[in-house]
Amino acid sequence: MPTNKILVRGERFPLESYKNEPLQLQFTFTGSQEIDGYAFLLNRERKVRYDEDLIFFGNKSDAMEAVVNDGCQFTITLRKINPDIETICIVYAIYTQNCRQTFAHVQNAQLTIDYQGENLCSFPLDNMPDVTALVAVELYRHKGQWKLKAIGQGYQDTLRSLCERFGVEVA
Repeated sequence: MPTNKILVRGERFPLESYKNEPLQLQFTFTGSQEIDGYAFLLNRERKVRYDEDLIFFGNKSDAMEAVVNDGCQFTITLRKINPDIETICIVYAIYTQNCRQTFAHVQNAQLTIDYQGENLCSFPLDNMPDVTALVAVELYRHKGQWKLKAIGQGYQDTLRSLCERFGVEVA
C-alpha cells in the first residue's frame, strides 16, 4: 500500500484505506530552531469543542488517544477520532520568546506520513516566508472518507491568532 507520493500545496491524498492503524506524521528540518507541533481537532464549524481539542506539548493526547503528540511527531488513528471531529489541522510553530527566528530560516523542512513503517507520502515545506506559525496539513472527512490536504500556509501573526481563530481560549 505505500505510495511514496510527494505532495505539492493544495494536493489531496486519500487516507480511508489507512484509518484502522496509526499514521505517523513526522516534521523534520535542518537547523537549531525550537519548533513545536500542534493539532487542532475541529468540528463542522472549524472550531475546537473545548480547549482539550488542542493537542500539543502541554496536552499530549485527546481522551481516546486518537491523536498523540511527541514534539514534532503526531500519531493519529483515524478510526478512533470522535465523530464530532471533521478536521485535524496540523500546525508547527517556532518558539520565539528570546529571538526572532522564522520559517524562512528553516532548511530542508518536510512532513512525512508513514503507515505501518512505510512511507505513504511527504510534503516538502521549504522556501517558507518570514512567518512563525505554519499550517502544514489538514486531515479531514469528506462524505465520510478521510483525506489529507497539503496546506503549507504560513502566518506572521503567531500561534495565538490561530488558537483564537479555532476557538481555543488563550490566557
